[in-house]
Amino acid sequence: MLYQKIDLSKPWDDPTNAEAFKTVVPVYQCPSVKPEPSMTTYLAVTGDNTCLRPARSLKQEEVTDGTNKTLAVVDVNPKHAVHWMSPHDADLVLLLGLSQEKDSLQHTGGYHTLLFDGSVRFLSINIQESIIRALVSATGNEEVGEF
Repeated sequence: MLYQKIDLSKPWDDPTNAEAFKTVVPVYQCPSVKPEPSMTTYLAVTGDNTCLRPARSLKQEEVTDGTNKTLAVVDVNPKHAVHWMSPHDADLVLLLGLSQEKDSLQHTGGYHTLLFDGSVRFLSINIQESIIRALVSATGNEEVGEF
């Protein structure tokens, strides 16, 4: 099992983790784009008020904004691809900047997201900034409305 080959007490790119590091994980790659084999465009949405927080991720019952209205993962453009083991994720600044990069997205008109309830939604590149902010927040009680 791949997970058992990773020494979590070491950095992700430590030589101890070389076997896992070199492993290609096809499920981490969007079928619409072909980055380097070990790269992914699927980034976790992290930050202080997200469901995946730096110190401790929230449990489903702690997501007061609704798990169907809280972003967990976003499919970014290849420019932001990272190694699948890398601790580099998406934050609010990156998400807000995607509207400025609409010509380099791999999907016409927007990008795919994974919500905390496990559902996948396509977000328009023209989505309002206030809705993105609300979707990133897990406990802010913002009104998301239709998206």
